[in-house]
Amino acid sequence: MSSQDLLVTAVGRHVPLVVHLSNRTLAAHAGALGSGHIAYHISADSGFFVLHASTVQEAVDLSLVARRVAELSLIPGLVAMDGEQTALAAQEVHLPSPELVQQFLGQPDEQIAAPTPAQKLLFGETRRRIPRWHDPDRPVMHGALQGPESWSLGAVAKHPYFTHHLSAILEESLALLSSQTGRPLAQVSNYQTDNAQIVLVAQGAAVETLEAVATYLRQKRKLKVGVLGIHCFRPFPSAEIAKHLKNKRIVAVLERADTPLAVDPPLMRQVRAALGRALENARLKAEIHPGYPLIKDKQVPRFRSVVYGTGGQPLRATDLIALCENLEEKGQGRIFLGFEFDRASSIYPKRQVLLDNLRRAYPNISGLGLRSQQATPDLRPAGALTVAIHNLSDQTGKGLNVEAAVFLHRLIGGWIRSRPGLFREPWVSGWVDRFTYAPTALRDPGDDLPIDLAVLTAPQRLTQPLAGLRKGGILLAVSTLDDDTFWQSLSPALREDIQSKQAILYRVPTTAPNSQTMTLGALFGTLLDTGLLDLKVRRVLNGYEDSLHNLPETERVAQLSHFKAGLEAVKPLDYKNMPAPQSNLPAIWNDEAPMAVRHLGHSGDAYDSLPRFWDQVGVLYRNGETAEMTPDPYMATGIIPPLTSTFRDLSGAREMLPAFDPNTCTGCGQCWTRCPDSAIGSVVIKPSALIESGIRLTSADSLRMAASKLATRLHSLGRNPEISYNTAGEFIQDAFAALKDKLPLSGERKVAVSEALESVIQKIGELPLARTDTFFYEQERYQHETGEFLSLVINPDACKACGLCITACEPGSLSAVPQTIPRVEQTRSLWRLWEQLPDTPGKSIERASEHPQVGPMPAILLSRYCQLALAGGDNAEAGSGEKAAVRLALAVTEFQRQPLINDFIEDIAEVREKLMKSIRDTLTNALPTDDIEQLGKGLDAIKHGGQTPLAALTEQVEGAEGLIDAARLRRLVKTTKALGELHWQLSEGGHGLGRSRLSLAIAPGTLSGWAGSWPDNPFQVPVAVDMIGDTAQLAGGLLEGQLRQATEGIALLRQARLELDKPEEAARAAQVSEPLNWHDLSLEEQGLCPPLLLLGNDEVLSGKGFSGLTRLLGGKLPIKMMVLADLDMNLGTANVAGTPMAAAGEAQIDFALLALSQRNAYIVQTSLADTTHFLDSLKAAFQFAGPALIYVHAPSPERHGFASDQSFRQAKRAVKARVFPLFRYNPMDKGVFGSRISLEGNPEPEETWSDEVRVVSLCTTP
Repeated sequence: MSSQDLLVTAVGRHVPLVVHLSNRTLAAHAGALGSGHIAYHISADSGFFVLHASTVQEAVDLSLVARRVAELSLIPGLVAMDGEQTALAAQEVHLPSPELVQQFLGQPDEQIAAPTPAQKLLFGETRRRIPRWHDPDRPVMHGALQGPESWSLGAVAKHPYFTHHLSAILEESLALLSSQTGRPLAQVSNYQTDNAQIVLVAQGAAVETLEAVATYLRQKRKLKVGVLGIHCFRPFPSAEIAKHLKNKRIVAVLERADTPLAVDPPLMRQVRAALGRALENARLKAEIHPGYPLIKDKQVPRFRSVVYGTGGQPLRATDLIALCENLEEKGQGRIFLGFEFDRASSIYPKRQVLLDNLRRAYPNISGLGLRSQQATPDLRPAGALTVAIHNLSDQTGKGLNVEAAVFLHRLIGGWIRSRPGLFREPWVSGWVDRFTYAPTALRDPGDDLPIDLAVLTAPQRLTQPLAGLRKGGILLAVSTLDDDTFWQSLSPALREDIQSKQAILYRVPTTAPNSQTMTLGALFGTLLDTGLLDLKVRRVLNGYEDSLHNLPETERVAQLSHFKAGLEAVKPLDYKNMPAPQSNLPAIWNDEAPMAVRHLGHSGDAYDSLPRFWDQVGVLYRNGETAEMTPDPYMATGIIPPLTSTFRDLSGAREMLPAFDPNTCTGCGQCWTRCPDSAIGSVVIKPSALIESGIRLTSADSLRMAASKLATRLHSLGRNPEISYNTAGEFIQDAFAALKDKLPLSGERKVAVSEALESVIQKIGELPLARTDTFFYEQERYQHETGEFLSLVINPDACKACGLCITACEPGSLSAVPQTIPRVEQTRSLWRLWEQLPDTPGKSIERASEHPQVGPMPAILLSRYCQLALAGGDNAEAGSGEKAAVRLALAVTEFQRQPLINDFIEDIAEVREKLMKSIRDTLTNALPTDDIEQLGKGLDAIKHGGQTPLAALTEQVEGAEGLIDAARLRRLVKTTKALGELHWQLSEGGHGLGRSRLSLAIAPGTLSGWAGSWPDNPFQVPVAVDMIGDTAQLAGGLLEGQLRQATEGIALLRQARLELDKPEEAARAAQVSEPLNWHDLSLEEQGLCPPLLLLGNDEVLSGKGFSGLTRLLGGKLPIKMMVLADLDMNLGTANVAGTPMAAAGEAQIDFALLALSQRNAYIVQTSLADTTHFLDSLKAAFQFAGPALIYVHAPSPERHGFASDQSFRQAKRAVKARVFPLFRYNPMDKGVFGSRISLEGNPEPEETWSDEVRVVSLCTTP
């Protein structure tokens, strides 16, 4: 049952409940985190009465009113508020006292007089305040099935006997609470509409901003603007609204909902209907509609529909001002506030082409949007203060905004308005929390306002930390560096911005784990030092100490100590007298096309074109120029092409890079296996292939004559372990030096060879080469000139400096070195070289897989296709266990399915060639090639010489022996053509990647936060991101369609083989159009169908998600589900005691019991701790012809509080501690039930679990 069904049922059964709705945009073309009113308007027609709060205080008051109204009217109510503007915002609020609540609401079990005549009939003269409809003392049945006649009687009876009384009860309750609190409460708020010519009508948090803008326009622009705030949407106060809008010139109705196929959005429809009833009263000269005024045609204002803030789009005061000034000039349709459809030009040529094309195809779009280019005026009252806190992760600055706002209000009172940051890009721009304080009444000034003080929790990593900072504003930087080093560490662009804005710079040194408390102290220290807060230090310290009175003594003393330390440690930084050498951070501006764009540039301008996305979107995000973006057809789809996450450059978010020492490398592969971001490129390459690559990349063909001798010399030098080489250039130079004089070449040709060698060394000379036992020495001992070099290269655009590779490297071949611009550029150059080197040979991978020092998983990842099955550049945390698990899973799938698809492609090519031969033979046999006499006569009959069409000859020689089976030939041609298209789709396709090996469906949760976040797509397979929690149903439907596409190809190959082997049977089969389904396929054919992998977190195994999942497990379709467990042990914030619904937390699923209950599904519990068990489990799951569930432990450094380089160690500890044991359940194994469960892979399975010291050592965070 959907939530909408529940609302309607509650109304039908007269349940006096109150629902609180935090407005959030529904997922449409994409998911969204910001506010929107679509769900609100859907709920409004459920039968609930609906109130809409514009402030936190109003939300509190309306909640009390709604409770009283629901209890008296027996109609449930809904109190709505905008998400980030109200529900998630910090504001000043006066909570009602328990006495006031008791007086206003009474007790739920007290007897009250029946409020209406209908209730007197139902209950008698009195009733319980909250009726017990389900009462053992008065047994009745609820919700019985009714026929049409009886159901309709009950439905229409609600209007006169219940709904009719609602308005009076609501008015009475609003007036009663208002009299008790002294705060005005009404269904409609009226701000300066009496003499207004322009009236702005709105709901929610925007009402305050509109009132602030109206005041500004009256004072500065002499425009008579008023505001009408709608605080009750059901029942709609039509009569009162009509009275306020009578004789107005223009009425603009603003709403956060767009209904593209409706004449008007919901609020506009209601406002028009209100005026329509008043017009009807005047036209008929009678009070047809009681309470409505009589309005003549000339008294009806001009209406304008304005859509704003969809998806959380900021509401800017400057746009509202431009709206009021241009309402009469704008076109007749809706106005989309804050958007610019008709931007004249762009600095990016490809984007300019798009704008020109749209302008030609849609000449009227200029009137749709309105976005002001003027600076936003300061609408804050005198003495107001705005603080912005820039964050990069949940570990830095989370909650600091609310804590600072609450403490400031506690100190000096006043008014508070705030905005929490919602959309987070932890590796580039982060997010900004903001609050505004004012000593006098403060109306929300909107989303674009001057910032007085900005707190930078990670100043070196933020790309736009000065956005919105006023000239002469204050910057507080959190850094452990000294003043000179800190100033030098900032990017040149940031230093230039600080200087141009004449910002006052402060710095505070902080260290974990109490850095946030120290930063809070530094924030208030900065306010005191700059005079923005006129208080004594002692009062601030005393106030903070008072705020900690609920904490234990030890914790209170520690918190106060850190706050005081921050207060005293913060100090100004005089950057004007400091030198500014070149920064260690690379330049932000970079429009060079990434590797993916260079390699996948064959799909034109279609929606899935990666080059098109780079030119129109990717380069804008990379360069911080997103203001260039405008609405276009591509944005309307919300589609992201594959591998767009490779557009991002994360080098600015790091302070170190891993450095590789090839002389100590053992080739174990743990570093590239553990890297979650695919940022380590590995390749095993023979000396001959290395030299050939250098020749190919530099066109140094003169070196080819010496290439084989040079390769032999490299093998010879390499066999001596006493000689160490770090790079390919050193190695090749030494090899050529010993070889040069022995070359049997003339002097001129030797010079040419030397020059060619220099070109090759210049191109590949910096490539690090390692000679390891596994790949080089053992092979050379077995047979000379068979050894291979191992090379590792770091991708500086994708590396997040998590340290997992360094921790995994036992010999210390990888180390952390400070990042500098030359080092980044050199590393980037090496990565581009690695991209152009040949892939690791298959035989080398097989050999490494069987080698005890490497193993199967590192060996698989030597294949470039598997290494890059999941790209880097996304928003996953550093050291993410989730991403590491997904990357390994996709790599295993690629490795397993690649040979199957290659064999399928070869079969198609072979059969297609046979069909082509059959077509040629059919046409050849139709000509009388054996009858020379008839052929000669035919040629003689042709009157002209020279070039002659074949048709002229066939006309002369056709006869009975020249007949062909046209129907069969037509089938052969059609089938051959279809096989050619299928071959192209599987092997190449539009992107050059061929058909995807699998597809993904991603469930809501932490996973979708990085794997499904615009504009970064790290996948190269089809991905459907679910935002509503029905992932299981979505995945089932997607798989059905995917299998249909795959079986069409298999059916085509079957038909082709029939044409070759049994033409008559093929003719009959061609007339049968019934498609194949999964059960019609052989096991071999089933293996050719790409699987679908459902990805989700633990939430998938609870509630509605679990029921859908079990349905899939009970079916026969080959859907694979990977659930990533973080082992929160019910300690997450959602389950902390005291939080709502804490006691109703979902129970953990016992996988062994799940395996026994779903006896036909493959179920495995595996971990990153054992990559071999992980690999074997994944391979078996994908080989299994039915559904499979893979449960993987994926630790999270940020959520679980350990260092980012410890993710794999944490996973190992969980397995060793038996918190997360490894096991498999394969329904195809011998035996029954529990005997099919295997615990293979667990360490020391026979050991008893009695050593307490051992338990403690494994179950504590390092």
